[in-house]
Amino acid sequence: MAAVERTKTTDDVSAEDLLAAFLFNRGRGRRSRSTGRLFYFSVQRLHEAIAADRLSGESWRIAKQRLPYSSVWRDWDHCEKLRHAVVDDFIDRELSPIEFGTVVDGGYLWNELVDLAADSWRGRRYLDKVHRALRDGHEGWWVGNPPIFDGVHL
Repeated sequence: MAAVERTKTTDDVSAEDLLAAFLFNRGRGRRSRSTGRLFYFSVQRLHEAIAADRLSGESWRIAKQRLPYSSVWRDWDHCEKLRHAVVDDFIDRELSPIEFGTVVDGGYLWNELVDLAADSWRGRRYLDKVHRALRDGHEGWWVGNPPIFDGVHL
């Protein structure tokens, strides 16, 4: 994990997408002890790459292995599968609420993750923990983003 934290961005978009796919794959593994951190380094980039349809065949093969199955009617929406995987892992594995709160930069993707989590009782309970963790432990983040939870009934 320390090696990933020390890496610098490059102009090689394909290589960075490949790294994001690999880190996501590792994060989804049951033996990973750093799932939240691995998601932090991969989810936003991977979601953007999938949405832009720019993943190489190798990157897609690596990421696809860890995406959840869905109904045949929604099988085409790979971004939705990625969002479900992330939310389900944070809730089901009881990962750090502060890591969920900072897993992406905000905006559309953050709203989608919160909406997915809010669809279940366990998810709403988890979001309550996220809300408290962000409010109590990450003042810099909270000041700029308090409306995120306004529409979610926790």
